[in-house]
Amino acid sequence: MRPPCEIVVQRILPAIRAELARIMLDGGLPQQQVANRLGLSKAAVSQYVSAKRGKDLSFSLIPRCR
Repeated sequence: MRPPCEIVVQRILPAIRAELARIMLDGGLPQQQVANRLGLSKAAVSQYVSAKRGKDLSFSLIPRCR
């Protein structure tokens, strides 16, 4: 059995980053600014948004703030 910290790093954090990237992009920020704020590369943000990363969990049940 894998320790909980591995599960968090491999599944939960990428899903959180993906959701945050989508929210910031929907808010009008360019990918480069999103990448800077999250401490990621622009390519990583692109992969999160296109669901190549962070697709293991969904936050669709959580209402979004506007």
